[in-house]
Amino acid sequence: MSTITSKKEVKTIWDIPLESLYSLVTDFYKKEKDTIVLDYEQKIRLLAFFKQEKLGPFSSDKDSDTGYFDVVGSHRRKAWISLRDMSNEEARQGLIKLLDAATPRLKDYALQRWREEQRQLEKENCQDQREEKITQSAPTPPKPVAMKSVLAPAALWCTPKAARDFISQISTSPDHRVEVGPGEALTIQVPTSTKASAIFWEFVTEKEDIGFGLRYQRSPGEGVATYPVDQLLPVTKRDCSEDLILGSHQYMTQGTYMLQFDNSHCTSCKIVYYKVFYQTSTPSQ
Repeated sequence: MSTITSKKEVKTIWDIPLESLYSLVTDFYKKEKDTIVLDYEQKIRLLAFFKQEKLGPFSSDKDSDTGYFDVVGSHRRKAWISLRDMSNEEARQGLIKLLDAATPRLKDYALQRWREEQRQLEKENCQDQREEKITQSAPTPPKPVAMKSVLAPAALWCTPKAARDFISQISTSPDHRVEVGPGEALTIQVPTSTKASAIFWEFVTEKEDIGFGLRYQRSPGEGVATYPVDQLLPVTKRDCSEDLILGSHQYMTQGTYMLQFDNSHCTSCKIVYYKVFYQTSTPSQ
């Protein structure tokens, strides 16, 4: 059976610091108190050490629950008072010494738990060091940058008095017809084709004019987060209820075209008929 005889020995006993050892001992007692054999005086003394360590020296305001006819409470109070000005560390020593004398299992439990905690701590420290080394050795990825694109100008022309013929040719296909509500704007996105080098478009309205513009955004590349959106043709009113409006653009990179139909200036709905196709060896829809 181990014994604790002085404050100096407690700080080094079992190679466990006093504060850590006290935590392990109280944890052991909570789990095993039903199997630890203590007589009445030892239980009273154990509680006195616990209160002294937690609350300090006795004072009546710290023990107001003990009544006049509470015999057990009176004994506990006297045991606490007898510790006088015992320090926090000395109270811990007293509690550990009392339980160590009562059960030989305490030392084995404390040593096992302490070693487990130290191994876990070493494991966590090693993991932190490995993660730090990996972070330090990992190359810093290049920051994505926005790039300016250089594009050829877009072409736009018209075929006079061709609107009715164009509508009669494609009016049966709902894919070539869109409605733009009053005060609204509509954008049709058209991706480029890897098998072509130019895009063509044609459009008319059933009645009245409509605003039209063309935008283009190049697809992101390696190390490039995004390219700016280029306004190839500004949104401008086009008289397209009688004339067929045509246009084309030569592209060198892959991206997305945005055909803009703007009816924000008008209070009536516009029906737009349009067609988009690419130029390969021969133009195809």
